[in-house]
Amino acid sequence: MGQSFRHPRPGPEHETRLRVTHADRDVVVGLLKDAYSEGRLEHEEFDERVSRALRARTQSDLEPLLTDLETAEGEVSVRPATAAPAATRPAGEERAWAAAAHLLGYPLLPLGPLLVLLARGDTSPFVRRHAVEALNMQLTFLIATLTLPIIVVVTIGLGALAYVLLALSWVLLPLLGAGLAALGAPMSYPLRLRFVKQDAGRPAVTPARPGRR
Repeated sequence: MGQSFRHPRPGPEHETRLRVTHADRDVVVGLLKDAYSEGRLEHEEFDERVSRALRARTQSDLEPLLTDLETAEGEVSVRPATAAPAATRPAGEERAWAAAAHLLGYPLLPLGPLLVLLARGDTSPFVRRHAVEALNMQLTFLIATLTLPIIVVVTIGLGALAYVLLALSWVLLPLLGAGLAALGAPMSYPLRLRFVKQDAGRPAVTPARPGRR
């Protein structure tokens, strides 16, 4: 398989409690996809393991997902916490879905990125990060719009200025987010509240899985 990682040698217990990064989750998901395409995982196993990888918080959460996928050389797939992350560009389909998460907010508000999150967020960490960012931005804008009269009264008019800045962000930043997604880069919206977290549980809708060979 493409990317690889050797299980760390037995060491202090705190090593297994090290927090994982997005890059760690990306590598594990990629290796699970490889194993699935090779026929070493069934549909249900692949779906369940990817979901657990996206929710992983520590190294000990990721390691069990790969222990039965070792090669003859004893190599598996979790990136060591001290190693530099592999510079892998998301696939074209992933970049297209991520860009759509930003652009669909224009006609559909939060429903647009939510649909992308439900459709692809459980199989692609890259799509999930973009969809969650876009969803939080759209939720912030929608709630601010609905509560604008109250905000203006409570803040003696100062809230109107903040809303104008938020509205400008809503008009311009999704275009920037879509462009960055198309390039395979991350996006972080300013002036948004974090209603949905990146490590939240899987959506209720079963995501599309890679087709069999």
